[in-house]
Amino acid sequence: MKKISVIIPVYNVEKYIEECIKSVLNQTFKDFEIICVDDCSTDNSIKTIEEYAKNDDRIKIVHHDINRGLAPARNTGMRNAAGDYIFFLDSDDYILPETLENLYNKIEKTNSDFVCASSEAFADNPDNIELVKKAEKSGLFYEGYDKYKVTEDNLEQTLLKLSCVSWGKLYRTQFLKDNNLVYIDKNVTFEDNGFHLKVLSCLPVFSTIKPVGVMYRIRTSSITSDMDKEKNRRKKMLHVKYVMDDALEYIEHREGGREIADIIRKSGAFSWYFTKPYDFIFRYVWGKNNKILSVFSIPIIREKILNDNRKVLKVTGIPVSYSNLDKSIL
Repeated sequence: MKKISVIIPVYNVEKYIEECIKSVLNQTFKDFEIICVDDCSTDNSIKTIEEYAKNDDRIKIVHHDINRGLAPARNTGMRNAAGDYIFFLDSDDYILPETLENLYNKIEKTNSDFVCASSEAFADNPDNIELVKKAEKSGLFYEGYDKYKVTEDNLEQTLLKLSCVSWGKLYRTQFLKDNNLVYIDKNVTFEDNGFHLKVLSCLPVFSTIKPVGVMYRIRTSSITSDMDKEKNRRKKMLHVKYVMDDALEYIEHREGGREIADIIRKSGAFSWYFTKPYDFIFRYVWGKNNKILSVFSIPIIREKILNDNRKVLKVTGIPVSYSNLDKSIL
């Protein structure tokens, strides 16, 4: 059994996968396995990995029979992981040489459920001013938490301070298994958000390390960039709904989960999702089961409301100001 399982979902990243794989193989910490989950790549990504696997039996390739998306690929990686700890790495990113060693030493010292490393973002095309500006805002830097216990009292504060990304975190495998922690089983974006909520709802102990661990690539063709396009706003809204519904269903079925779910709904970290005017009307004024207003829970209807050219839309006599609607996630 290896100490660390590095899980790398792979889908059409032939331009980046060699740098990613080499960054793991060049770690100062050597007791690891690399699980590459082939999500039906159609380029030369897997051929590149197979060449490295010929000379290093720590590299394993698991194949999907159909393209299932990033979240299911990570779940497949977890099912095939044999390590005491799990580290997620995106196939277009890479890690610095001492990343696994720093994370491992910290989690062993603190006996935490997971440990987070800082990251540095960089533009795939340094000549693209838009990408460069986005990269400047995308790096993560964690304060030095030696051992931080999440409780109901500090959960909201934790949601605001701790990034939801899965990469850059070393998870204790037994913690994930004991709490049945998996990603949403759908081909969606924002899957990190839901997994993050599930993890924190278990009230874990976590730690952080200050050194940069992950080099996070900002690229034009990434899923995130594609979802930022105006034409995909409706899909983006649907994905957020799927992820949040999945996370809250998991949380509310746990002991004490309803109280934790309420904290999440009221927290500043997710006010953009739970406190929109139409959500307030739908959830609290008329009640969730009102058949007339239930139509406004349909994503396409909500999208129509937000895209209406009028500045004020009256919903059953109640004015809703278009200018006050938070469009940041749409």
